[in-house]
Amino acid sequence: PQGPSFAANLAAQVKGVQLTEGTTRVELAPRGLGGLEIDVATDDQGGLKVIIRAENPSVLQALREGREALLAVLRDSGAEVQDSALGFENFGRDSRQQTPQDQPQGDAAAAPAEDDLPADAPAPVAAPLPEGQVDIIT
Repeated sequence: PQGPSFAANLAAQVKGVQLTEGTTRVELAPRGLGGLEIDVATDDQGGLKVIIRAENPSVLQALREGREALLAVLRDSGAEVQDSALGFENFGRDSRQQTPQDQPQGDAAAAPAEDDLPADAPAPVAAPLPEGQVDIIT
């Protein structure tokens, strides 16, 4: 797990961004952290709804854990966002709040499920790694 300073660093990177209604893309530093998409929309009651999507699951988790700091940054930028109107998602997911149970674990994240492959498709094969090395591609 990441510490509160990681979440504070992420919130600080969001602080410098001019948010407008629609989608704003933020490239995080260092580059290996990936990017964020911040969707700002007006709900039926006229309040703001903010959905933050992260490419990196560690970044997503840190933003969830640092929710209060992120809300403060959004409010400081002039966005009147209620706590219940802030959601988090992984890239490529439907419009719903992602929970850790939704994320594939282990080898399931690296390869599609057998049911998702066409019947005539060859089985995916991972190249063996030298002893002591770990494949960390996400």
